[in-house]
Amino acid sequence: MEQIGIGVIAAGQMGQRHANVYRQLPEVQLRAVADLNAQAAHAAADPAGADVYADWRQLLEREDIQAVSICLPDWDHRDAVIAAAAAGKHILLEKPLAIAVADADDMVAAVKRAGITLLVGHTLHFDPRYAMPLEDFRRGAIGDVIHVYARRNNPIDSAEKFEGNTTVLQFLGIHDIEYVLSMVDEPVVRVTAESHQVLATDLGIDDAVFTLVKFASGAVASFEHAWTLPAQDFRALDARLDAVGTKGMIRIDCAPATSLTISGEQVETHDTWYGPTLGADYVGAIFHEVKHFVDCLRTGAEPAVKLKHAHEAVRVVDAAQRSAASGKPISLVGDR
Repeated sequence: MEQIGIGVIAAGQMGQRHANVYRQLPEVQLRAVADLNAQAAHAAADPAGADVYADWRQLLEREDIQAVSICLPDWDHRDAVIAAAAAGKHILLEKPLAIAVADADDMVAAVKRAGITLLVGHTLHFDPRYAMPLEDFRRGAIGDVIHVYARRNNPIDSAEKFEGNTTVLQFLGIHDIEYVLSMVDEPVVRVTAESHQVLATDLGIDDAVFTLVKFASGAVASFEHAWTLPAQDFRALDARLDAVGTKGMIRIDCAPATSLTISGEQVETHDTWYGPTLGADYVGAIFHEVKHFVDCLRTGAEPAVKLKHAHEAVRVVDAAQRSAASGKPISLVGDR
């Protein structure tokens, strides 16, 4: 089978990971990487013998590239996705779809016009701790959802590194919100949120947001999201999800997320879930995300992350932020 030509747009941490996984897959060939940072672009491209561009628009002009990974910052997705769709390229887009509802609407419209495949990289669908329970739920293991509780907390340095360009809900919260939307799979009718700002006051963003989501069936979901853990806290991520249904419950506990700790002269922690390596090979959720994208292109299968849920998650996050700012519930009935 002829290899699929791949381009990677943006060679930061996630772009490097995508490039490394593509090099492992015989079904594809990494042909170009685009990034304003030439050193980063070459680090991702050179091991595969791929070309390097400063401008991602040049990459999209190549006829030998059929698909792209877009790993730009959260707030910079719109133009690249719309341009890639117009060029007929299939897209693996790192989450979230967008941080503005209007941008998300424009992107979804462009993808539908072009008829291309778009996989939004919500990694929980490729993390066995979340993917396996979702399969159990969909086969009816716990019946209909009554209520869900989810939390995802990070150290304060997560907020600091983004310098106010994204929020705790856009960066952390959207993971759990999209996951619960895909689980319940019904319209959201109301969103209520409360927030607190004290440690990140100089950044103009909230430290913690508690969100309550009401679904059309009456099911409710409660979300806790914060990036206020001490920076020296080795756990890096404190995440949990409980889903209670009419026939039982599902519990996911991801604390600590970095389950490998080596204590010597200094304490070292290692990621064993998202992007760990075995020798020269990447494994973990990012590997499975990228491989799933390639499999969808080869077989025509529908992506595991449905575009409607990724789109709705942007709307719910936006509603939660408006609710927290106004002190009032936000109705989403008829707001589609």
